[in-house]
Amino acid sequence: MSGSGITGLTNLSALGAQQNIQKHTTNASDQIAKLGSGSRLNKASDDPSSAAIVKTMSSTLSVLNQVKVNSSNAASLIQVASGAMSDQLNLLTNLQTLAAQSADASLSPTSRSLVNQSYQQLLSQVDDVANRARWNGVSLMTGGSGTVTPAGVVAAAQSNIAAPTTAAPVSLVNTLSGANTAVTGFVQGAAQAASVSISSATGYNVSVEVGGQWFSAQNVVPVGAGTFTLHSTVDSASTITLEFAAAVTDITSAATFQAGLEETLGLTIGRQPATFVAQSTAVSGGLTSVTSSSNTPVGNYSLRYDPNSSELTLTNGTQKWTQAISALVPAAAQSITFANGVTANVDNTFAVGTAITPYNFSVAPNATNQVSLTFQVAELSTDTLTVNIGGTTNTALGVNGTSVDTIANANTASDKIGKAINQINASYAQLGAQQKRLESTQGNLETTTSNLEAARSNVSDVDIAKAMTDFTIANTMAQISEVALSQSLDQTKQLLSVVRS
Repeated sequence: MSGSGITGLTNLSALGAQQNIQKHTTNASDQIAKLGSGSRLNKASDDPSSAAIVKTMSSTLSVLNQVKVNSSNAASLIQVASGAMSDQLNLLTNLQTLAAQSADASLSPTSRSLVNQSYQQLLSQVDDVANRARWNGVSLMTGGSGTVTPAGVVAAAQSNIAAPTTAAPVSLVNTLSGANTAVTGFVQGAAQAASVSISSATGYNVSVEVGGQWFSAQNVVPVGAGTFTLHSTVDSASTITLEFAAAVTDITSAATFQAGLEETLGLTIGRQPATFVAQSTAVSGGLTSVTSSSNTPVGNYSLRYDPNSSELTLTNGTQKWTQAISALVPAAAQSITFANGVTANVDNTFAVGTAITPYNFSVAPNATNQVSLTFQVAELSTDTLTVNIGGTTNTALGVNGTSVDTIANANTASDKIGKAINQINASYAQLGAQQKRLESTQGNLETTTSNLEAARSNVSDVDIAKAMTDFTIANTMAQISEVALSQSLDQTKQLLSVVRS
């Protein structure tokens, strides 16, 4: 019986049929898996080389989809900057019109003064537009930063206020003393404005502008030899404290209080505005240095840390930034970066219980007067596009300090504004060219991702018709093998009956 494939111990035909059932069943299961997932590569063994290729393609596609977002963000960023520049061009056109109006010899001094007031307001707005054009906290049009220079050490804040004199139109000597001024935090620059209004039967609301920073005090009640403290509207830790005169009999209204305050701050005709210099120390408390990024707004800053507080504080008088110290590792050298790009570097001696006393520094403009932002626009880290945005602040445009209060000044202002318009037009055109490149990049990315997706599909996606055919064949062959197995087992039964007989 050995020729028939059946021995006393083994039915070779049945074993062969069983192996074929397993093979066809596995093949049918593979085809079902392919149909269910839509992919012909459900495990690496399906096609090892194709699986590796698909994984590489998928990784590249993931990166390309992200850089498409990067490119879209870059285009939106440019839209913010170009929109702001368009607003500035409109403002500068209006300024040039006012300069031409002021140059009219038929205007009276009073009329020309009113024109100049309008001019100054619009001029301030030009600067505000540049300073407020931000993207996720990044200043776009401030010209970019250069070197960081520490301020000189000033043991105590200083000011040169002076008591009112009898030379005023009305007696103001019994208003403010012009002595014992106290300054804390970041207060820097010249006095620019002051206002007083009634808050109650005996109290006044007081506001003072110093170096572009506003300070205010509510419901101040004048008391002989008393003091009142004005807090910065940006950072309440920055304060100015002024002293009343020994007698305050000349303060009879908000107008007389304001007149005495303006005399004290040197805001009246014939007097120099009072200047304030903030306290500043050398690096302390573990602070080793301060650095800035290319997009940090140019200007003066003060950094401090109040002991046992939860954050570092940075201010420039018009804005305040804070950063939680929770991310800092105790007793380790590290850095903490603020939203405006300023980075404070501390060493292993920094501790939550030790103050970083006010550290003042300035950030200078960079040589190119541009903010440079680099975006990855393809799958490699070296595939980048840099967007350069020219600075358009009043200082960068050369129009800071211009006025139209005289015909000569109006002519000078007109010339400077004309140059500023040309400068912004050049920056605007540059942005347009960069946006054109981004549009081209975005179109190329769409084409690349579509083609790569198609290529990945060709390699990995299942051929449904073929899979259905292969499943049908495998399923049918599995059933035929089951019949063959049954027949082989019948032969074994026949052998058993022969043995019994």
